Amino acid sequence: MKKRFNPQRKYPPFLGVFFAISATLFLSIKPIIIKVIYEHGVTPEDALYIRQVIAAVVLSLLFLCSPKNRLLVKSRKMGIYLLLIGFFGFFLSPLLDFWGLVYVSAVLERMLLFTYPVFVILITALLNKWKIRVWTCVFFFIIYIGLFFALSGGNLSILKMNMFGGTLILLSAFTYAIYLVLASKVLTKTGVINVNAIGMVVSVLFLSIYLGAMC
Repeated sequence: MKKRFNPQRKYPPFLGVFFAISATLFLSIKPIIIKVIYEHGVTPEDALYIRQVIAAVVLSLLFLCSPKNRLLVKSRKMGIYLLLIGFFGFFLSPLLDFWGLVYVSAVLERMLLFTYPVFVILITALLNKWKIRVWTCVFFFIIYIGLFFALSGGNLSILKMNMFGGTLILLSAFTYAIYLVLASKVLTKTGVINVNAIGMVVSVLFLSIYLGAMC
């Protein structure tokens, strides 16, 4: 009998390190590939649509092959969560990211996009009515001072050039943070593969509607 992945089983620590490094590497390569695609005349919307369709097919196959491939939508509330996850995490956030890459470099895009933990903390604190500590505010201040210099290099003309694209990337980070907060409420109940497969299919539907409206 073929052995399946068991999340309860203890695996060697190096596997986790290997997967984490591999994920970081592939995630870093993504904006570089997108910038190359743009140089060949492909629009952000078309590039994203092709990516999402391929990902939707792959994730749907993984969903069908998963031992827990049931659509565990137990309530209308969970269905709304999954719809919002698909909209914010798989449609709006990557669309803003792809738009932003038209105007800023791949390096700057990564720096801006990875500020999403700041937004996760702020959204979580707002929803749960938590008080943000002084040191957390200092930490946020240092981050955004660093981003200011990354966007401008101390030159206001460079800042103006990067402002529009940088704003799009920050909005992408914000919407991605919304997705993470929403996903945390259903992941344990529905499963990682299920959430990603459903979210990607939902994103393809939203993208199809969006592209159809543009025509």
